[in-house]
Amino acid sequence: MSTRQGGADRAEAPLPPVGGPVAAESFWALGLGTFLSVNLLLSHYLRVRGPGFDQGFGVPGLPLAAGIDFSRVYDWDARLLAGERFSSDYPPFVLVAQLPLALLPRPLAYMLFTLVLVSGLLVSVSACLAESRRFRRRDWALGSLLVTYLFYHTYPTLFAIERGNSDLIATVGVAVGLLMLSRNRPVAALASLALGAQYKVYPILLAIMLPLRKGWKWLPPFILLNGALLLVLGPMGLERFARSLAEVVRHPGTPRVNHSLASFAFALMERGYLNNAWRDRAVLVVSGILVAILAVAWFRLALRAGRLRRPSLGSDGILGPYTVVETGLIGMAFQVMSLIPTTSHDYQLVIQIVPFLLLLTRPREEFPLPGWVARALVVGIAGSMASLFGYFFLIKTPGLLTAYACYAVLALAPLSRVDDRRLSGGLRAARMEQAAAM
Repeated sequence: MSTRQGGADRAEAPLPPVGGPVAAESFWALGLGTFLSVNLLLSHYLRVRGPGFDQGFGVPGLPLAAGIDFSRVYDWDARLLAGERFSSDYPPFVLVAQLPLALLPRPLAYMLFTLVLVSGLLVSVSACLAESRRFRRRDWALGSLLVTYLFYHTYPTLFAIERGNSDLIATVGVAVGLLMLSRNRPVAALASLALGAQYKVYPILLAIMLPLRKGWKWLPPFILLNGALLLVLGPMGLERFARSLAEVVRHPGTPRVNHSLASFAFALMERGYLNNAWRDRAVLVVSGILVAILAVAWFRLALRAGRLRRPSLGSDGILGPYTVVETGLIGMAFQVMSLIPTTSHDYQLVIQIVPFLLLLTRPREEFPLPGWVARALVVGIAGSMASLFGYFFLIKTPGLLTAYACYAVLALAPLSRVDDRRLSGGLRAARMEQAAAM
């Protein structure tokens, strides 16, 4: 009877709802988080332990020696310590920031730098997921680890780590900068965005979000801070950097590991799909169209927020997480960063993680479009991201253009009540303050 009673007791005991107390009362988060962390560290160690880098994609044409980009900065820093003069196509701040690594043996310095890059990926993902304020702390931590784990094992991320390239550090700057901007911390946002712009020049485009969110008064400090950081090695250091950068622009790279419009046009010309006489003109026209549509989307939001009509009003800025329309604008800017620079190697694609995660964490009810349209756009962007993060040469540039088009539809969508409330919030507050003062 006791057995039957025990069985009855077990049968009558209600089961906890799936996904609720099961996750809260078990070691689900702790166990899975530990697995992801340890496996990620072990995978990374296996890739960097030898003289080369085991990327695992069998990508042809990549240098067999690991850390080729890191070694360039390492050698420049060694010459800097020795008091020699040299030209560098990296911003002066990068040389100063990585100067301590030049005091270590090159293999150890490279391994430590790759750990910095992996940590940067985790910080970037964590910042993007935290921006929406829709995750509990445990879910945010576990989700950050899981997403980092997934993106670590993709081609652009491993390419960046193999080369010892600093695009992942630039990604940290823009991700944290956008997070701070949505948290109404303009000083921290300005510093973080400046970090991203110093490590890689192209993130300076995100300065368009400063006047939109916080007013025009924050744009001059951003410019001044970047100017000061460019002078950390003195006027001669800035001149040598500018000369090297101009050389890169004049002689763009067109290898298989480049996804810029210029590289794509060159590939089409090689295959007979584009006439050489029209190649540069086609790149210029498409680039102009992309920038023009981005400008139209920005001016529309700026007008709605009152930034152009009364820039002195609304100094408190737009508060809260980014709206879907703002996220579309941010996504357009990121696609432009990847498409227009003439030399844009595939490790630069890691920055596309930022707008993608921002989009996926927007509440479904805030999309100012019919449900089927919103779903189609999300699928289009997600499919484009999948094409970018695998090694398929000719589909990367069309993937970026597809993502740009999808983000543009979001950026130019009818403004919802959420958009109006957040865009006009600072303006209304400033008008009330002026009225009270009178």
